[in-house]
Amino acid sequence: MFILDACQSAGAFEQMLKHDGEQQKALAVVSRSTGTHWMAASGSTETAKEFGELGHGAFTYTLLQALKGQAAANKMITVNG
Repeated sequence: MFILDACQSAGAFEQMLKHDGEQQKALAVVSRSTGTHWMAASGSTETAKEFGELGHGAFTYTLLQALKGQAAANKMITVNG
């Protein structure tokens, strides 16, 4: 799992997502076969919000809360969920 909590973080793989469906299918196959997944805090032109009182960026704070058990009623965290 690659987690990018930075401004414009989706820009790291934006070019890959712009291409046709065949490239997206190929990326999905690579993801499944290597077990790698990517999450980004913001779009390629967006800022990642920081709040001093949280001690983290909003994305990291929310992710940490989920990992502490607040993700779902069944306490399961999955890549797709």
